Amino acid sequence: GANLYIKKNAFAQTIAVNLTSSLFSEDDSLELEKIDIRDLRLSDDGQSFLVSIRAPEIPNADDDEQPKWNIWHYYQPTETFERLIKDDIIAAQGDDLMASYLPDGRIVFASNRQKLSKAILLDEGKPQYQGQNERSGSAVFNIHSMQADGTNIKQLSFNLSNEFYPLVLQSGRILYSRWDAMGGVNKISLYDMLPDGTENQLVFGWHSQSLNLDDQNIDVDLINPQQLSNGQLLFMLSSQDEETYQKRPVIIDIDNFT
Repeated sequence: GANLYIKKNAFAQTIAVNLTSSLFSEDDSLELEKIDIRDLRLSDDGQSFLVSIRAPEIPNADDDEQPKWNIWHYYQPTETFERLIKDDIIAAQGDDLMASYLPDGRIVFASNRQKLSKAILLDEGKPQYQGQNERSGSAVFNIHSMQADGTNIKQLSFNLSNEFYPLVLQSGRILYSRWDAMGGVNKISLYDMLPDGTENQLVFGWHSQSLNLDDQNIDVDLINPQQLSNGQLLFMLSSQDEETYQKRPVIIDIDNFT
């Protein structure tokens, strides 16, 4: 269970307001609100944010009947908090995570709904299904976009393994992490593309998976990027080796890397 709070300022005595205590129920009891929350992303003007929320678990329901991750939008001036995709059927077609604002007002996000992939199958007279990545057997997450009101969902990328943490760069391109897991390859590298999904290319990381940290050679992943005002990129350096460390912040100058 989780809850999301907001404060008017950073003073210790300022009251924290619970934004999620009654999203799915009229009852404010925290015991009833066993929800999950992740991937909060603030707008450039600081007036709104996007966040992924999963509704309370349905007792005795099968896994495929449980609530999906949905993207919610909070607008501070009017204190409104609502799910972006209003239609319940469309919202339940996939898990939507890691949303970011595009300069034109649209939203870019990672999702396993695989909207265009399924449409292509249908056009070819084949049954629609969710592609599964070959390592974990779960539905593949690809990069998608949609309008600010949750309509006109488009699939932008088509990797056979997961893609996640899309970030709109100052250049207007979308940077994201791609898990390359075909054949004997198993690494997470950084790619970027234009907002319409074209000019998709490798940017950084293919040859930088192993670093010497704490006098150990460790395989690392770069996740959850944020761009700083000077153009450099702040990442969380993650390792699958639980005995060393988890989530260390690092800055990478991608424009001048070697």
